[in-house]
Amino acid sequence: MKRLPAILLLSVIFLFVISMRLYAQQPAKAPKVPALPNMAVTDTLHGVMIQDPYRGLEQTENPQVMEWLKAQRQYADSVLKSHPIYDSLLEEIARYQAMTENKISFPMAVDTTLFFVSRKAASDKEQLIMRKGYEGRDKVLYQTADQTIEFFSPSPTKAHVVIALTSQGKEVSTLYVYDIPQGKLLKDSIPRNLLSLPEWLPDGSGFFYQQLSNTDKLQERFLNSQVKLHLLGMPQEKDQTVLSSRLQNFIKASDFPYIHLYPNSEYALAAIYEGTDFNASLYIAPLQDILAQKSVRWQRITTPDDEVTNFALRAGSLYLLTTKYHEQGEVIAIPALSTDLSERETILQADSAIVDEFLLTRDGLYVKTSQAGISDIYRYDLANREVSKLEVPVKGKIIVNSFSRPVSYMHCQGLFLGAESWTKPYGLYHYDPEKQTTTAIDVHLHHDYPVDLMVEQTEATGHDGVKIPLTIIYKKGLKRDKRNPVLLYAYGSHGLSVEPAFYPLFVPWYERGGVFAVAHVRGGGEKGRLWHEAGRLDKKPNSWKDFIACAEYLFNKQYTSPDHLAAYGASAGGITIGRAVTEAPDLFQAAVVKVGVVNPLRFEETGNIANVTEFGTNKDAVQFQYLLEMDAYHHIKADMHYPAMLFTAGINDNRVAVWQPAKMVARLQDVDPSSPTLFYVQDEGGHFGGKNQEVVSEYTNIFTFLLWQLCNVHAE
Repeated sequence: MKRLPAILLLSVIFLFVISMRLYAQQPAKAPKVPALPNMAVTDTLHGVMIQDPYRGLEQTENPQVMEWLKAQRQYADSVLKSHPIYDSLLEEIARYQAMTENKISFPMAVDTTLFFVSRKAASDKEQLIMRKGYEGRDKVLYQTADQTIEFFSPSPTKAHVVIALTSQGKEVSTLYVYDIPQGKLLKDSIPRNLLSLPEWLPDGSGFFYQQLSNTDKLQERFLNSQVKLHLLGMPQEKDQTVLSSRLQNFIKASDFPYIHLYPNSEYALAAIYEGTDFNASLYIAPLQDILAQKSVRWQRITTPDDEVTNFALRAGSLYLLTTKYHEQGEVIAIPALSTDLSERETILQADSAIVDEFLLTRDGLYVKTSQAGISDIYRYDLANREVSKLEVPVKGKIIVNSFSRPVSYMHCQGLFLGAESWTKPYGLYHYDPEKQTTTAIDVHLHHDYPVDLMVEQTEATGHDGVKIPLTIIYKKGLKRDKRNPVLLYAYGSHGLSVEPAFYPLFVPWYERGGVFAVAHVRGGGEKGRLWHEAGRLDKKPNSWKDFIACAEYLFNKQYTSPDHLAAYGASAGGITIGRAVTEAPDLFQAAVVKVGVVNPLRFEETGNIANVTEFGTNKDAVQFQYLLEMDAYHHIKADMHYPAMLFTAGINDNRVAVWQPAKMVARLQDVDPSSPTLFYVQDEGGHFGGKNQEVVSEYTNIFTFLLWQLCNVHAE
C-alpha cells in the first residue's frame, strides 16, 4: 500500500451555520465570460469518430485562451466574493491556517543530527534546519526567498546538503549544494530534476542524481531521463552519465532510472521504473567500476514480474518487499548477487494485514504494515534475527518515509515516525532500540484543536457485491436525519491509499455538523495489490461505481440525501469524480474537482507518459476504449442536468495540464447553463497549490461555493 500525499486531501472545508438566510442569499450577478470561437476538432481513432468541441483550449500559448482562463477566474471570484458569507469565511480559514505554529518536512538524519524543512504559519518562506541531537538547538542553514524546497539530501559526512529549489508550483527543480562549514551555497547548479533524491558517495565527494532530458518539445519532456554523477566543484557539463536508454539496452526511453548506494557495500543498485508502476527492475554492479568509468556490467536481479516495490542492500544480503508469493506482501532476503527469488528467506509476512514498506537502518530492519487504515511497526533485529512489535504512539497512520521510492536511513540509529489519525494531529517521534522507547520530538507543532470527533469504519456493497471500505467522521451527537451536509471524497488510482489524517481546517466543518466521508474505492491500495488491479485499465469503472455505491450507502443509512451531498476528488481522482457525476448526476448537489484529470483520452498529449501503465494509451486500439470509457469530458450529454461544479487548476501544473479541466468547464457551461460551473485558476500555482495567501483564497472560494450550493436547499 502506498500513501496518498496528504496535500491531495486538504481541499474541502466549509462552515455550516451562521445563518441559513445568510447562506441562502444568492451572489450578486457576475460578469459573463467571453464566448469562445469555434474550437472543435473531429478525430477518428481506431475507427471511432471522436468529436472534441473545445480542442482549441489545449493551445495555452494562444493569447485568446489565456484571456479566457483569466476571465474564468475573474468570473469565479466575482460570483463567490459577492456572497455574504465569503468575508467571514476568509477570515476564519486564514486564522485556522495560521494556527499551525510550524509546518515541517519528514526529517533525514546522519547519526543523531537531524535535517528538516520548516515553514512558519502564514509564511511562504521555508528554512532548511539542522539540529544536532534530537532535543538540540535548531540552526538555520538556508532560507528561501520566493522559492520552495522540493527536497534535500545531507551528505554522510554532514559537510554538505543538496537542496532542490523550485518556484511557482513547478515540481521540476534545480539542485544546489550547501556547504555547512562555510555557511553558503556552492557554485554547483544542476537543472531539470524531478522528485529524485540524490545518492551521495560514501566519502561525500559527490552524488548521483536523475535529470530529465533537455528539450522544449512537450511530448518528449519525460523521455530519456538519465542518472549522472556529479563531483563537487566540477561544472555540471562534465558530469558522467551512468544510466540512460542510450547506454544500457535494458532501459527504455520512457523508463525512469534511479541509482541507490548503501554504507559499507561495494555495490550499487539500479532501479528502473516503467511510468508510475512501483514494481522495480533491479540491477547490481560494483561501485568502483562505475566510478572508474569502466564498461560496467549490470547484473539483473528482478523484473517487474517479481513485484518488488521496496529494497535495500546490506553486506551480502538484499532485502526485498514483494507481492509475488503473497498478495498482501512479504519482506524477504536473498544473497546480494542472486537472481533467483526462490532462494528467499522470509523475514516478515502478515496474513491479514498489508505489508506496506520497510526501512533498513543502522540497527535493524523496520517493517510497516496496515489494516483498515491502522498502521503497525515491526522490528527485525539483524543480529539475533528476531521480530518484535513496537508500541506506536497513535492508532492511525504511521509515516516512516516521505518519499514514494525507497530511501536509505542506514546512517541513522533507530527509527523516526510521523504519526496521526483522523482525530489526532501529526506528531514526530523517534524509537530508540537500546531503550526500546518511543519519544516525541519537539518540532514546534501546534495541537490545540478542541473538537470531539467520532470515526466510523464501515463498508458499502459495490455493484458487483464487493465490499467497499468507507470512513465516516463527524462530531459527537450527529443526528441521522438525511439533512446533514456530507462531503464524500475518493481517489482510487496508482495503488495509493487514503490513510487517516487530521486536518485543522476541517475543525469549523465538524463543529457545525458537517460530515466528512472517504470512499476507499478500487484502484487505491487499501486492500493491497489486487485492490489496485481491480481499479485500473479496463477495470477502472469500478472506481466510480464504488464511489456511487458509497453515496447510496450514506443515503440508505440516513446520513444525508442527494440535496446535501457534495463529491470531491483531486488529480487522478478527477476520473472517479468526473465519471460519477456524469453517470449518476442526480445523486449529487455539488462537486469539486481540484487539478483533476477529466480528459484522459488526451493525457499523453502533455508528454505525461508515466500514466500509461495505470490508465492505458490511445495508441492501442483496446486501451483506447478504456480511456474513452473513463473520460468524463466525452460523457457530457447535452440533454442532462448536472450538479453545480467548481474546478481548480494551476497554470504551472506539470502533472495535469490546465486545459484538462478547462475543456470540461467550457463543455458544462455550454450544455447546462442553468447549473453553476466555475473555474478557479491559480496564476502561479502548480499541482500542489501556490503561495500561502493563494491557497487561503482558493480554499475560501471552494468552501463558499459549497455552502452556497448545499445550504440553499434549506432556504424557505
